[in-house]
Amino acid sequence: MKKFVWTRWIGVAALMFGLIGCGGGGSSEDITDRFPDPTVFFINSVPDVNQLAFKINDLQLVPNLGYLNTNADFLTIARDKEEDGGTDYSIENGTTGEEFERDNRTFEKDTDSLILAFGLANPGTEITKKIQQFVIQVNRRVVAGKCRLLIFNALIQPAGVDGRSINFRDVDPADPDTLVNPLFGKDNLQFGTFANDASILDVDPGTRTFQARASDSDAVEIFCQRTITLRSNTIMLALVTGRVDSNDANLQPRIEFINISTKL
Repeated sequence: MKKFVWTRWIGVAALMFGLIGCGGGGSSEDITDRFPDPTVFFINSVPDVNQLAFKINDLQLVPNLGYLNTNADFLTIARDKEEDGGTDYSIENGTTGEEFERDNRTFEKDTDSLILAFGLANPGTEITKKIQQFVIQVNRRVVAGKCRLLIFNALIQPAGVDGRSINFRDVDPADPDTLVNPLFGKDNLQFGTFANDASILDVDPGTRTFQARASDSDAVEIFCQRTITLRSNTIMLALVTGRVDSNDANLQPRIEFINISTKL
């Protein structure tokens, strides 16, 4: 009788241990592994490179991207965890293969990022104007009834002048020099930076004229102006770019509006 009870106890204990094993350590899967892989979208805002190639972990995803051009849409990439070394992303001359910049970060699951190249490939001795990459993680879900603008200051100043902050604002095209406070605007946007609160502007749809003005001139000096019809439930990158001292009309200061595909 005792032998039977002892044997039955061992069987129950083994079953319990098996259940605990299955529940506690049966899987090492990170719940985030079930999320969608990260996506990236490439933008060339480098005035002196018209053939720019973008790479992820040395794999060329976008070759020969012209100035102010983008790839067709967000591309899915694998997520490399930080403990595994993260993800290398780099830009190079699409013709010669010369690498301009290489950086590393962890692109998390279920995120969408813009990789924006800006600056100059040939800055001379002005290192602050050297070509570089900037990653903007974006929320691609729209604000109902609005056009969301993501504003980035990539405007190259004349030789000997470092990057200047800009005020981005809408104006009455009949009175473009007005100093009246704008209906929509963001001030003191530094060169080559982006902050969610400071750099995002939700605008009512309709035809509007925007300007980029020098912050340090009390917003009197106007770099460039652009009129555009904005649609509701959209997201756009408002890229202030070009070279202030350029005689080439294609390279002069401008506001380039780039559509960002949205998610439901």
